[in-house]
Amino acid sequence: LLSPKSIKNTAYLLGMMADFMLPIFEGRNRYHIPKVDTGADRNFKIRYVDTIKKFDILLKQLYKSRLVAVDTETNSLNRIVTILQTLQFSMDGKIAYVIPYIHKDAPWSSKELKYIKEKLRDYFERNNNHYQIYTNAKFDLNVLRAVLGVRFYRSKVWDIIAGHSVYDENAKLMRTVTGTGFMNLKNLSM
Repeated sequence: LLSPKSIKNTAYLLGMMADFMLPIFEGRNRYHIPKVDTGADRNFKIRYVDTIKKFDILLKQLYKSRLVAVDTETNSLNRIVTILQTLQFSMDGKIAYVIPYIHKDAPWSSKELKYIKEKLRDYFERNNNHYQIYTNAKFDLNVLRAVLGVRFYRSKVWDIIAGHSVYDENAKLMRTVTGTGFMNLKNLSM
């Protein structure tokens, strides 16, 4: 028997199935990401920021950019009590900038580290970026807040995981099948 609830759930399921089958009919995935090669054949450049001069140049570019992708690497999954090992930035997807912060390969003196911390805090609080893009922003933003002392974030934040979850409202029906995980926002609360 069809009830209002089963009709609603059936509509969600049909919408989701149509979304998943669309690539079959179109012959391509609308979310296709070009292959990222690593090693000697990689199709992007990595710039290692290991001097204050390189850091200052990067900072000027970050301030000028409309979109900036940000990622952090830490020594644990604890987002408050943690050691920030590296910060990565990209403004065009073609060049990744890596700043070793508290890392075994970090070249910084304590004076230089203090300078970098102050400049990065100022950047996050005063930039004119239209968006900063994160994967799991709840983690990265809390790490930046705890480690750099960032009090507020000037730019809009786009979280890829949250954005995908919100983008497809029909995915909520899949929660009954998949439980908590990628298709809902609960995974952001780590």
